[in-house]
Amino acid sequence: MLTQTRRLRFRIATALFAVLLPIQAARADEWRTFAGGFTSRWTTIGHHGHDQPSCRDIESAPDAGVVASRIAAPNCDAVDFARGNLDDSIGFRAGRERDFWTLGPVRIVGGADAAISHTEYNLSQRDFALLSGSAFAGADVRLARFGFGARYGIGAFATTTRDELGGMRFLELAATLPLRPGASVRVSRRDFTLSRMHAAPSRDISVMLVADGSGAALSSWEFGAMTGTTWPGAGLGSDRALTAAAVNRLSAARRLPWHHVDVELSWSSTAHESSIPSMFRGYDGNFRSKTIEGYGVAISRVVPLTRALALRGSAGVELADWRDEHRLLTRNGVELVAGVEAGVAAALALRVQLDRGLALETSLQKVYWRSLDLGEVRWTSGIVVTR
Repeated sequence: MLTQTRRLRFRIATALFAVLLPIQAARADEWRTFAGGFTSRWTTIGHHGHDQPSCRDIESAPDAGVVASRIAAPNCDAVDFARGNLDDSIGFRAGRERDFWTLGPVRIVGGADAAISHTEYNLSQRDFALLSGSAFAGADVRLARFGFGARYGIGAFATTTRDELGGMRFLELAATLPLRPGASVRVSRRDFTLSRMHAAPSRDISVMLVADGSGAALSSWEFGAMTGTTWPGAGLGSDRALTAAAVNRLSAARRLPWHHVDVELSWSSTAHESSIPSMFRGYDGNFRSKTIEGYGVAISRVVPLTRALALRGSAGVELADWRDEHRLLTRNGVELVAGVEAGVAAALALRVQLDRGLALETSLQKVYWRSLDLGEVRWTSGIVVTR
């Protein structure tokens, strides 16, 4: 992946929370903080994917709003962006919102969010991150602790390649389900339009953790939402020709009745990509990529350092489906056949308490997939709804 994109991931992931999670607020329970991962599906004018000729050989329809690429584009990237031919991707979003008006079960809400989406131009396979920020307003209907609502937002976007910059708008439908006092999970579908993209609106599906500041009641549960980068080959294990990649993580931890330890369940999503070009559907030069979903169980413990700082350590196992018909992994120059694999994982994290029931956590995790001899070091940062 691009060196520029790798460097920016550190700054962006931390900045999302520094901007959107102010410690001081008039009343903590008036504001809700949300964060979580999403997957994007890009609507494309014409054929979508890597398996097509260079854009110089494609005549775009004038009525689609895209100038013929033979005339307008010195390379394929501008044409790919204009017609939405970007790699389906993962991203992370964080924001804050509050209710401004209430009438029975109906709430008028407003807020702001920021997001980072990791993708690439499909033809050149040049990686980049798309950064965006939006203000939004909408309405929720809340029945008991369940919520259903819609939001409309406007904002701006930019790419880390500095090639694209413009405005955006979106319409989002969401359902919010309670987890415990002070914490809920929100599943959303967002249809969005970028000003320099002539294709029909694209969409993303997100699963986000919502903290509402009302978690003063004692609970055995904690929930976390994290984003960051994984480095294959760091420490124990090889890289299997994988490059550094984005990773998102959701977790739930329940206190056990002895020794102040927790059992933690996690779901991770990693956008792995090979560094070796290969043939894909008759077209050479494809860098194979696949989103790997991992499911983990671990034992963890939080050790307080001060009133605001704590360390968290964990150790456990993770299962992931590495099967891929196009052979994502390589061993000694030969494509490696992988299946559903088990790995061992250990992590150390620093936690900073921001407010009642809400903390910022940054962690380093080592994962080793023994049967693949593949190692990863993951750096993540995000929010935790604490006890």
